[in-house]
Amino acid sequence: MSVSVGLPAHTEFGIVGGGIIGLSVAYELTRRGRRVVVLDDGSRAGVATHAAAGMIAPAAESEMEHSELVELRRLSHALYPEFVQHVEADSGVDCAFRTDGTLVVALDRDHAVEIERLREIVTDQGFETHALSAREVLEIEPNVSGRVVQGLRLPQDFHVDQRSLVRALRVALARTGALLTSDVVVERVERNGTITGSRRDAPTPERFEIHCDQVVVSAGSWTPVELELPFAPLPVRPVRGQVVRLHAAAALRHVVRTPDVYLVPHAAGELIVGASVEEQGFDARPTAGAVLDLLRHAWRALPVLYDAPLTEIAVGFRPTARDHLPIFGRWSSRIAVATGHFRNGILLAPGTARLLAQLLCDGVEHQLLRVFAPQRFSERGAGGARDPRGESCIEST
Repeated sequence: MSVSVGLPAHTEFGIVGGGIIGLSVAYELTRRGRRVVVLDDGSRAGVATHAAAGMIAPAAESEMEHSELVELRRLSHALYPEFVQHVEADSGVDCAFRTDGTLVVALDRDHAVEIERLREIVTDQGFETHALSAREVLEIEPNVSGRVVQGLRLPQDFHVDQRSLVRALRVALARTGALLTSDVVVERVERNGTITGSRRDAPTPERFEIHCDQVVVSAGSWTPVELELPFAPLPVRPVRGQVVRLHAAAALRHVVRTPDVYLVPHAAGELIVGASVEEQGFDARPTAGAVLDLLRHAWRALPVLYDAPLTEIAVGFRPTARDHLPIFGRWSSRIAVATGHFRNGILLAPGTARLLAQLLCDGVEHQLLRVFAPQRFSERGAGGARDPRGESCIEST
């Protein structure tokens, strides 16, 4: 399924990056009958996804009230059931997709104030909410702390086993004719769509060059790092997130959140606790402080976790734009970009893929592509300029 030698000299689409966004774009393109090559070195693909919890939560994650981002969340959320159905059918992999909503609980008065604010935001955005008393919360989830004072049920939220989803996408892509790599380093993308690079850790130098009708750069937090592009780097940085995985069979039936922490039940008794938000660059070392905070908040919400075995501490790097909005759309006539999804990569994957495929295959530009276009940073007076050949470029700041 993964190769590094024998790459084709030409393909319709070259996808730089094999995380959830790159794979979803590739999958949407292959479903339209396009020839696709996904290029990744295997060490960076899906790092953010691997350390996520799989929440597809346009309601629970509504703290940022940007109207176009709300619209994109709703669009992608609506696509998810069909998206997962197709991926599972094409791969034979169960993605553990669930549609039973999120339960937000308040353990004190400060939490109650924050939950009320969330309810107002979610209601304004058109989502359904159900206010719950403390007794009703405990009837739904008996293991939640007896300190609970109130709750809020958000029935629209979904969640998925995101690691299974990535695995399913790779299997589905391979079965539908896409070519995937896991040991190549992309070094350069040229304006004419040529991608060059080398095999990682090869005993002798093995270089490749692929001419692509179109390129999609979706390298996550590494988009502006160690990748030579025909334009100045986009303002994307890594925001580190740490999550803790526990074995806590039957501890919860639903996703449970407080203003301090989220707890997501997965298959085989696994429970994911997350997540920190840290400006620490690409430092992948887990830290005692972040883990302590996560476990303390989790134990306060769910006391039965005290004796739960700790099975993993995962660290990921969320690709984050300067304005905390996703960046996707055409960069030039042959190059598109899809990155900067911050904490919403899993939620926004099918929506990003659908809108990009419509643009790249059909020439249909959805209005949201103008909002999230990479050119917006130069248009805001950050030293942007126009390329003399008529293509927009982003100048260094």
